[in-house]
Amino acid sequence: MEESEVRKVFQRVLQAAGLPSFRLDDLRHTFASLLLSSRTPLLDVSQQLGHDEPTPTLRYYAHWIPREGQSFVSLLEGDPAETW
Repeated sequence: MEESEVRKVFQRVLQAAGLPSFRLDDLRHTFASLLLSSRTPLLDVSQQLGHDEPTPTLRYYAHWIPREGQSFVSLLEGDPAETW
């Protein structure tokens, strides 16, 4: 199917289901955002999106990766044997 036809069918399905109109690309963004916010590894999400490298995934979705304010520098203060 042509891309334009897929978009038209998608909009008709949304309308028939009583859902608000949105773009097909919005589904892709939601998919990536949900995966990253649930701590799915960046490389796995990047592969699912079809990116050859993780750079585009990181560029667009880094803000969805949970950080929790953890200071990774503090890991260096402990016994190295305990981190392995």
